[in-house]
Amino acid sequence: MIKKVLLATDFSQPAASLTECLPELKSVGMEEVVLFHAVSVVRAQASALELQQYYEEKLHYEKGKLEKEGYRVKVRVPLGFPPEEIINCALQEKADLILVGSHGGGLIKSLFLGSTTFDVVRMTTVPVLVEKFINVGKKDYAPVCLQKFNRILFPTDFSECARRGWTYLLDFAPHLQEVVLVSVVRRVKDEETWKEVRDRSEQELVMMKKELEEKGCTVKVRITDGTPSREIMQVADDEKVSMILMPKRGEGTIKQLLLGSTADAVLRQSRQPVWLIPCQSFTEQEE
Repeated sequence: MIKKVLLATDFSQPAASLTECLPELKSVGMEEVVLFHAVSVVRAQASALELQQYYEEKLHYEKGKLEKEGYRVKVRVPLGFPPEEIINCALQEKADLILVGSHGGGLIKSLFLGSTTFDVVRMTTVPVLVEKFINVGKKDYAPVCLQKFNRILFPTDFSECARRGWTYLLDFAPHLQEVVLVSVVRRVKDEETWKEVRDRSEQELVMMKKELEEKGCTVKVRITDGTPSREIMQVADDEKVSMILMPKRGEGTIKQLLLGSTADAVLRQSRQPVWLIPCQSFTEQEE
């Protein structure tokens, strides 16, 4: 499933650490990596071409190191608006995954996103993996990428969008060890209705559990109630998951510009890396 990965870097400390995640992606099928940096014409202005050459040289240096480690590597350094250029390149290269890091302001920097990363996540029709980091600001600062596929959390509301994410998870199941399935049932005043919805959710999760177990995964089911984003993050912490895989969706006339409130909150605040699967493919949006 993941044959080609676009690694987007802004040469910050988080982005520079992303190459440490490549061995694990290679272990699950990655064959090629595209090292990418976009020079913002707005910021660079007259220096744009000079900066483009400078960053190309830096990425070609990284390319040489990675090729010695057995990777197939391309370098792309376009001029333009970074989020759009990242997405355009991913589509042109037919990348299976965009790999970006999370960083930005705040006292707990690992819990915040940079603006470019957030814009990419909002607009992309290509799956995107947002890496998180540990020990921010310390000498042993590092991405949370080792053994990422050990224990994955998959939240679902059984919607059409969630089913697309489920299909993606099933395809990837042979590479996974453990999966935690979670459904958050919102409380309603009518206790009988709430129990009915909860029972139905439990039945759905049990069937999903069986499908994953047939593919060799160990599976745990969790049903909880409350605010979806908070419950998802609480379960992720309680279960010590290594990554959260979830669909992203929005509502409105410009769906590709909307993330969905639950995915937005989880992406911004979770301690774990988040792998987001768009509900709509590029082809569908073109139609």
